[in-house]
Amino acid sequence: MKLKNEIEAYVANRIQHVVFEEAASLVAHGICDYEDIDTAVAYGPGLRWAFAGPVSCYHLGGGKGGVRHMIDHFGWKRDEKAKNDLIAAVDNMYGHLSIGRARALARREPAGHAQGPESRHRARADPITDSGNSARPWSRTGAALGSGVRRP
Repeated sequence: MKLKNEIEAYVANRIQHVVFEEAASLVAHGICDYEDIDTAVAYGPGLRWAFAGPVSCYHLGGGKGGVRHMIDHFGWKRDEKAKNDLIAAVDNMYGHLSIGRARALARREPAGHAQGPESRHRARADPITDSGNSARPWSRTGAALGSGVRRP
């Protein structure tokens, strides 16, 4: 990674700070508590971001329409140039691949890791039951941490 301009602090830390500010806002509005925040991030974007960054996850989350569908579905708050820059960046990264192939590449194991992602998920304690033997604890009915359903 090479920065295009000098900035204060590391890029990853700046992104982490924005995520934390949103977490604090959710707590301040009584949506959840800080323990819920850690659980939601650890079993939601934390798992995805270990293999693909937020731009790739945003694109892959758009299904067959990719990032364009995400923009149409959720709207766009920045200017047209920023939107076109995002689309161009995604096209540069994934334009030569189908969404299915891009998803398969995003799931690949990072260099230096011997285990696949599913085996690491099973090793992690389950925040819902603490049984630790579910490969996908975040997708259980009634306990989907991104669904707005508060866990018991």
